[in-house]
Amino acid sequence: SNGYTFGSTFLNGSTVNSFKNENLAWEKQNQLNAGFDMSILKNKLSLSVDYFQKKVDGLLFTLASPFYAGTSLPVDANIGSTKSSGIDLSIAYNTQLADGFLLNTSITFTTSKNLVTETNSDGTQFYSGGGYFNGQSQNVTRFQKDFTPGYFYGYKTDGLFQTVEEIAASPTQSGAVPGDIKFVDVNNDGTITDLDKTKIGDPFPTFTMGWNLGFEYKNFDFTVFTYASVGNDIYRAYERNAQYSNKFRSILGRWTGEGSTNDANTPRYSFTDANSNIRVSDRYVEDGSFVKIKNILLGYTIPKSLIGDKVFTKMRVYVQAKNLYTFTKYTGYDPEIPGGILDTGVDRGNYPQARTFSVGLDLKF
Repeated sequence: SNGYTFGSTFLNGSTVNSFKNENLAWEKQNQLNAGFDMSILKNKLSLSVDYFQKKVDGLLFTLASPFYAGTSLPVDANIGSTKSSGIDLSIAYNTQLADGFLLNTSITFTTSKNLVTETNSDGTQFYSGGGYFNGQSQNVTRFQKDFTPGYFYGYKTDGLFQTVEEIAASPTQSGAVPGDIKFVDVNNDGTITDLDKTKIGDPFPTFTMGWNLGFEYKNFDFTVFTYASVGNDIYRAYERNAQYSNKFRSILGRWTGEGSTNDANTPRYSFTDANSNIRVSDRYVEDGSFVKIKNILLGYTIPKSLIGDKVFTKMRVYVQAKNLYTFTKYTGYDPEIPGGILDTGVDRGNYPQARTFSVGLDLKF
C-alpha cells in the first residue's frame, strides 16, 4: 500500500511492490573435455593432459526496472553467462629402487582463463561486491561483461603529491594537499572522478601447481604435499583507517614532508582525509602468489614380531605437520583467501590456516 496527495488532501493508494518473472529457470552448463593419458617405462611414468572449456548460461542477474514500473523493485532474470577454459596436466612417476626403496611422486598443473560473456542485453549492467568498511562502505569487485568475474575495480595511483605546485599542475583532485595520494586520470578529462575507476587487479591465478612426493623404505614411510598459486592478486581489505583505530607499523614510514616518501601506500596521516586516500585503489592490491608446504608426514610401522597377532594386525606411529610454511611476499596473514565469486581475493583479515603438529597411532584389527 501507499498514498498520494490530491490537491491538499492525502489519500490512501496502492502501488506494485515488485513484479515476478515467470521464466526463471536453473542455470545451464556445457562442458568440453579433450585430452589423453599415456604410460611409459613399464608404467613407471604416466602423463595425463586435459583441455577443458566450460560455459555457464542463465546465471541470475538483477534487471533494472523500466521507468513505467514506478517504485517497483527490480526482478532477477537468467541473463548472466561465463566461460572458463584451461589445461589440466598431471605427471606421475613410481619406481622401486635398490634394497626395497620405493619412490612415488606426482605434479599437477592447472591453468584457467575466466571471462564474463553476458550480463544484460547491451552488456552495460554489472554486479558490485567484495564490500568492506574502511572509513566508509565501499565495493572492491565487479562482475562485468568482457572481464574476469569478480575483478578488482578502483583507482590507479601515481605516488604522492610533494608540493602545492605539483597539485596545481595535475588533473583536478578535490581536497588534495601535499602528502596525499595522486590518482591517475584514466579518461584524461582533467578531473579525478568515478569515471577514472578501472581494473586494478585480478584475484584469479595464472596457474596453480601441486607436488606430491613419497618414499617408503622398510618400515618407514614419508610423504610431503606442496601447493603453489602464481599470478593472483589480493586486496588488503583488513586495514582500518578510521580516526582512532589501531595502525600497522608501516604508518611509521608515512609522508612527513617534501621528499620524505613517494610511496602511495604511506601517504600523510590525517584525521579528516579530504582527499579520500582510503578510497578503493591499487594502494591495497598486492601480488598474492605463494608456495605452501601443506602437509608433511613421517610414519613407522612396528614389526609384527614386536606386536604379535592376537589383537592387532598392524600398528603404525606417525608425526605430521600441516601448513608448515608459506613462501610469499604478501604482507597479510594468509594468501589463501576463502570466499565466493565476488569475494575471491578480498582479505578481510580472516584467521589464517593454523599450523598444526600432531603425533598419531594407527591400529588395524
